[in-house]
Amino acid sequence: MMDLEVYKQVLEWKLDRQVSIVKEFGFDEAERALRQDMAAMKVVWYNSFLKDWWCFMRNTHPVLATCLSHRLHMVSKKKRLFVYAMLVSLHMTLSVLAAEAQTCSVSYVCDLTGTDLSRWCCTVEAFGLIAAYETFGVYGLSAIFALTTIIFGQVWFLIAACGCCQHKDPNVRHFWERMAKVSLAGFGALMFLLIIYDVYYIHLFSFFEDVAVSFVLMKSISFLGAFIFQSFIFYNIWRQQTHNPHNYVDKFHLTHDDYVEYLLATGARQVRFKAANSVVASASLPSRLFRAVPKLRTGALLSSVVQKRDTTSRDPSTLNYERAAERCTAPRQRRGATSRRAGGRGRDRRSPVDPRRIQAGGRARACRRGLVS
Repeated sequence: MMDLEVYKQVLEWKLDRQVSIVKEFGFDEAERALRQDMAAMKVVWYNSFLKDWWCFMRNTHPVLATCLSHRLHMVSKKKRLFVYAMLVSLHMTLSVLAAEAQTCSVSYVCDLTGTDLSRWCCTVEAFGLIAAYETFGVYGLSAIFALTTIIFGQVWFLIAACGCCQHKDPNVRHFWERMAKVSLAGFGALMFLLIIYDVYYIHLFSFFEDVAVSFVLMKSISFLGAFIFQSFIFYNIWRQQTHNPHNYVDKFHLTHDDYVEYLLATGARQVRFKAANSVVASASLPSRLFRAVPKLRTGALLSSVVQKRDTTSRDPSTLNYERAAERCTAPRQRRGATSRRAGGRGRDRRSPVDPRRIQAGGRARACRRGLVS
């Protein structure tokens, strides 16, 4: 139920009024309510563990969220790209430290009385990185640095989200969001200076290969570690919200129970799950992958592919006429079947007509006149 249109309909049904469409600082009432629910850590959107987990991951994982996050999430696409650039800069700096710890543990000794003070051997030894490398190896040191990047990433994303102020007055929220941008700009300036010095340091001592290996290891571990860390957080929150839903009635604008009651009261169809409510990434491909999983078990996917291959070899004009006829006749057949069950007053048959007689602009008239059975 992360789709804005569906969320707006359910909200209007629950409030029994039309929501305001006046935008304050870029968001109307329904958009603000959806953002506030996301800021309040609502994770039960579809009451399905896999779907809710994916909705949580695509909005919180540092890499996935840059392309798949919801367009109304508190952290905008620009902020996510900025934070991700800072994370890459931090990865680069820590990769240089890891490569320097490997080099200094073999070839160099920290000597403050010597003349070669341009290397970071004294720094890495003071922070215990040489001892960590000799104890855990390159993989252990990369895992420690990857954990550091995960912690920094979470802190930066919390600052960018500014979740505590989303329920405040729009003016107050706008003020604190500006303060968050200023804080991120300060961190970004520091990371920019660090990455410039990193490039100079790598070029000066020519150990690009060691830094590249450390960077790839650290990035891979941090990517998988963020999955595990975010999944652990999601599981605990999802279990609390599903086992004790009554505790969150007043915390969220809409709950999944509200959505179920809306479907029962209005007879509306359940909304189709979208794997990405995003601007950058289209929802078609991930949604098709999610829908293909049960089809593979039932064998329906193979039959649909064969049927599609069979129809592509036919005349396109004939297919267009036949599809128009099917769309026109489907409601007629349902109405006739319903009336026959009610009292037999519906017409069961109509005179068949060649579908080629249905022109593009006259399909509706043909339906009204009953020219198609």
